[in-house]
Amino acid sequence: MKFVVMLVLAVLLGNAAYAAERGAASQVMVDYMQAMRAWDVEGMAARTHPDALRRIRTVFDGAFTSERVEQARADLLPMFLVDTYEEFAVLTDLEMYQRMLEGTARGAPGLSALMASARADVLGEVEDGNDVLVTYVLSLGI
Repeated sequence: MKFVVMLVLAVLLGNAAYAAERGAASQVMVDYMQAMRAWDVEGMAARTHPDALRRIRTVFDGAFTSERVEQARADLLPMFLVDTYEEFAVLTDLEMYQRMLEGTARGAPGLSALMASARADVLGEVEDGNDVLVTYVLSLGI
C-alpha cells in the first residue's frame, strides 16, 4: 500500500496545476494545495485539468489491461472503491479521480494528516507553448 500512496501522491502533485488559463496557473496551484491540505476531494478534482484526468485514466487503464491484469486489478481496483474493472470503466474521469483520492485516504489513514502539514511555495511560472508550467517547492512534515 505504501507504493500505491506514493504513486497517488506523484499523480496528485504532477497534475495539480494543469491550469486552463494563462496567468491563473499559480493561483490554481495555490488553490489546489489549499484543497489538498484540507483533503477536500471535490476541490482537488475541480482544480485538475480534464486533460490531466484523461492521462491519469490512461495510466490505470493500461495497468488494468496489461499482461499482469489480475494482479493490477487486485491491487488497484480497491483504491477506486470498486470491485470490478467494469465498475471502474463506467466512472467519469472526474469520478475516477475523486474515488482515487478517497480510496487512497481510506487505505492510508495518516495521509490526510500528512497533507494537512504540507506547505507549497510557488517559485514561478514558465510558458511552454499553450501550457504554463508552475515551479513549486513542496514541504511535508514527515
